[in-house]
Amino acid sequence: MTDASTEAGVLRVSQLCKTYSSPAGPHGVLSGVDLGVEPGETVAIVGASGCGKSTLLNIIGSLDRPTSGTVRLGDVDVAALEGDRLAEFRRKRVGFVFQDHHLLPQCTAIENVALPTVASNDAVNGLRRAADLLSRVGLEGRENDFPQRLSGGERQRVAVARALVNDPSLLLCDEPTGNLDRATASPVADLFCEVAAERHVMLIVVTHNLELARRFSRCLELRDGRLSPVHQP
Repeated sequence: MTDASTEAGVLRVSQLCKTYSSPAGPHGVLSGVDLGVEPGETVAIVGASGCGKSTLLNIIGSLDRPTSGTVRLGDVDVAALEGDRLAEFRRKRVGFVFQDHHLLPQCTAIENVALPTVASNDAVNGLRRAADLLSRVGLEGRENDFPQRLSGGERQRVAVARALVNDPSLLLCDEPTGNLDRATASPVADLFCEVAAERHVMLIVVTHNLELARRFSRCLELRDGRLSPVHQP
């Protein structure tokens, strides 16, 4: 499989700011965020509830736009993308995993994983990649199970496989273990690290769990709109 990082290069976030309007006046969430991530690197971002972690992730993944500043993935200015180019960027270059797995209950595990490949009109290869990924995340033999027959950890593993099916160069995870108990969350965190190393994916995980965050190669805290390192024990 082609190494997606060859095309994508590195992620560079420069002086990123985000301000929302409110009845009380402008409310700044991000105030000059700088971040660089290399292919294969795993980064955790922690911070208090409402500090802007999800906003930062959404801007990096092109789901939201900054008030100012830039996000570049390789030679692509993410914030400048629109229309079909924006949709193609999200589909091919970025994988998302959220706290709620967002699986379609009427679809089997393999159908859920293959969904992002539908736009490519290559159903056969999409299903083949989906089956391979389900095996990789430990769900071989569960391809035809519906989400309601899977445990919380298994559903999240399906979500991870779905995020990887188009071979993205950037994997963004927003509280991916937030709905899992401690015993279930641990192997899911291990899986993220293994996948990043094997596929040379840039991984950014937003979490409130400092213990989980310290399992990644870098841990950063978002406070007062800026990122700063959290020193590992």
